[in-house]
Amino acid sequence: MIVRSLNRWRGLWVYLGLIVFAITKIYSAEVSALTSRGYAILPEPQQVELKGGDFVFGDGWRLELGSGVKADDVAVESLKEGLLRRSTAPDTSTAA
Repeated sequence: MIVRSLNRWRGLWVYLGLIVFAITKIYSAEVSALTSRGYAILPEPQQVELKGGDFVFGDGWRLELGSGVKADDVAVESLKEGLLRRSTAPDTSTAA
């Protein structure tokens, strides 16, 4: 009777140990160079080469739209809003 009880507990501890091992393997995945610098990009590129340091948007930065991109395009507005949350106001004048 005591032997059965011990075997039951031993099986439970082995099972719990395997679960903990699996969870630690899942969460200990290698961190990419982009993630370690605070970038979240999906899908994540297979190869990345980061050169130099991060850059800061100063007061004089501007958003230049390519030919065929309308200033009131939804994507442009969304980009501007996202950039405004993180930095100073952009110069929205168009480049010649």
